[in-house]
Amino acid sequence: MADKEKKSTYNYESQKKYNENSKIISLKFIGKEKPFYDEIEKACVTLEMSKQGFIKMAIREKLERDGFIK
Repeated sequence: MADKEKKSTYNYESQKKYNENSKIISLKFIGKEKPFYDEIEKACVTLEMSKQGFIKMAIREKLERDGFIK
């Protein structure tokens, strides 16, 4: 049985277009914030969510609570 060669589905132009329509916020947790990061990670596991999804949800809830989003 011959090994099947895996074909790449990466398309540079599609990725470029996707990135142009995306905005990125990076978060860095320093040493003393490790317990906070660990709590986020634990919540994500419990809720079966990605960290990105969890953080977006938390920000959205805060913005709605403070009246920035209706």
